[in-house]
Amino acid sequence: MAKSVKTTRKKRTKKSTSRVATVKSKKAFRNYKEAIKYLFEKTDYEKETSLRYNITTFSLDRMEKLLSLLGHPHKKIHTAHIAGTKGKGSTATMLAKMLEANNYTVGLYTSPHVINLHERIMVNSQMISEPAMLGLLNRAYRPIERLAKTNPPTFFEIMTALAFMHFADTKVDIAVIETGLGGR
Repeated sequence: MAKSVKTTRKKRTKKSTSRVATVKSKKAFRNYKEAIKYLFEKTDYEKETSLRYNITTFSLDRMEKLLSLLGHPHKKIHTAHIAGTKGKGSTATMLAKMLEANNYTVGLYTSPHVINLHERIMVNSQMISEPAMLGLLNRAYRPIERLAKTNPPTFFEIMTALAFMHFADTKVDIAVIETGLGGR
C-alpha cells in the first residue's frame, strides 16, 4: 500500500501597490526621521533673518522645473490659490472647511506650520501621515537631487511640490493653496 504524500505550497504574498511602498534606491530614505532631516537641510526663506534678493530668489523657474520632473502633479488637480499680505491661512482654512461642508474632497496647503510639519498638508482636515510623507519624499528625492546640481529647490518649494503630489495621489476635488513669499 502506497503512502500518500502530502505536498504543501508556500503561499505567495501579493506585493503592495501602495504609493507609500519602499523605493528601490541606494539613496532613498530608510525612515521618516532621515527623510525629514534631509528636508530641513534645505534653504528655508521663512526662517531667514536677512534675505539677499536676486533674480533667482523668487523666480518660479526652479519650481516649474521641479514640478516638471515630478510629472506635473499640479496639473492633475483643480486649485484655488489664496494670495495677499494678511489672513491667507485663515482664508484658506475657511474656504477648505466650506468646501468640505458641501461634500468635496479638499486638499489644504498652508504655511508656516505652528507645531507639526504635517499641518501644512491636509486632506479633509486630516494631516498627512508620516508613512505618506516618507513615500512622497522617496519619490521626489531623485528629481530634487537632479535639480540641486544646478539650482537647488528650497524647503518651501519641496513642501509645495509634495502637497501637489499628495493631492493628486488622493484625487482631491479641489486643493486650496496658500501662496508663499512673493505670491509664489
